[in-house]
Amino acid sequence: MSKLLAEFNSLCNIKHFVSTPYHPQINGIVERFHSTFTSMIRKRSHESPAEWNRFVPAALFAYSNQVHSSTGFPPFFLLFGRAPRGPMQILSDIFLNKDLSGETSFQYHYVMDLHNRIRKGWRLAQDLVRDSVNESRLRHEPKSKLKHFVSDDEVLVLLPTSDNKLVLYFKGPYRVIEKRTSVVYLVDLGDRKCTFHVNLLRKYKRSTYASPSPSGNLDNADNACSNQAVAAISEEDGGEIGSLVTTLSLASESGTVVIDPSLSSSQIQDVKELLIEFQDVLTSVPGCTSTLCHEIRLTTDAVIWVKPYLLPFAAREFVTYCT
Repeated sequence: MSKLLAEFNSLCNIKHFVSTPYHPQINGIVERFHSTFTSMIRKRSHESPAEWNRFVPAALFAYSNQVHSSTGFPPFFLLFGRAPRGPMQILSDIFLNKDLSGETSFQYHYVMDLHNRIRKGWRLAQDLVRDSVNESRLRHEPKSKLKHFVSDDEVLVLLPTSDNKLVLYFKGPYRVIEKRTSVVYLVDLGDRKCTFHVNLLRKYKRSTYASPSPSGNLDNADNACSNQAVAAISEEDGGEIGSLVTTLSLASESGTVVIDPSLSSSQIQDVKELLIEFQDVLTSVPGCTSTLCHEIRLTTDAVIWVKPYLLPFAAREFVTYCT
């Protein structure tokens, strides 16, 4: 096939250019035609989707009769060197009182009736769409709250996953570059810059916990984890998805331990000394021991499955280090 096309291009004096892969902008005219033609077929074959191929010739003829915005000529004229005789040409001949056969006159009346029906349908559809938009606005505006971001703000962006474009998750954080309109922002995704609607963005708040050092032991890493570990995401209604969660330190806080005031001074002092001496055991966080075993009986023996959920961004670095 490649040799056949090369010979055809040579006979017709056609210079073959190869576009860059995954870069449709270099072939914009063809890509725009694909989008327009697909939309035409989709609208025409709405009632019978399985027979969409029947409408391809008529759709191509209708598209070829329209003047192209870039070339200034209809594609039919550039291909065949003459203007096609379509419904508009027949209508022009009617107005100029040219001799037309009975069949052509019937075609003219059919086109005019079809045009009137389409115009009535457009007007009715516009009225219905306007009513639907107003109803949706009245239902949505009282509950909505417009979010504002400034340059260099960190946000989460609702993006599809790499393996399924129909599944969306919040990814990030990414940096806001500038505000284009009241509801459109330019966001830096690292490898590219894209514009997003404000509904796809969420404010990202960084936590203040200290990252564990790889050279430290696990106890030091656990001690470093005694800070805020979850980022709060602002919702459109002003609420929060979750709240800032803090974890307790593994070290015993003997100064904050409440000791029975009925004890004598010497007994209180003994308790404090025990808390300090055995602070690796007497902690404020439950630990692990092999001294005792406790059997927990559940209400059922059936396995309960939980749907996987995303790990908070603020805790991912620490979890990756621990695993």
